[in-house]
Amino acid sequence: MEVLSALATEHYQQLLDLRATLTLVDARKISDTRYTDHATFNEQLAIADIIVASKADQYGATEFDQLSAYLEQKDWLSERRLEASREGELALRLLDQPRRIWQLPEPVLPSAPTSNVDESSQAEIDF
Repeated sequence: MEVLSALATEHYQQLLDLRATLTLVDARKISDTRYTDHATFNEQLAIADIIVASKADQYGATEFDQLSAYLEQKDWLSERRLEASREGELALRLLDQPRRIWQLPEPVLPSAPTSNVDESSQAEIDF
């Protein structure tokens, strides 16, 4: 998300024409809580404009439906599309879709360590 946030800044708006954000997901993993409980997995789905069920030709009878139900439960299909990719092919039209403007949180930067240094010794540290 930090990359998307950086590319969406005012500076890059003059240089780049960002199109829809696509997130690929393997529906066979949707029943594994190591994925669905992972913050990065969910963050990537949340910022997607289009969610692509990759390797759909390898799914069992219910796996695409399980993915769709998971996305519905999160209310991620109300403003996003779910597409399927079979045999590694992705429709080129998906790459030229307009980007939705998501409210992206500011990147979290590590905070400076705090110390119990008094002001007189702070001058030495600054030096």
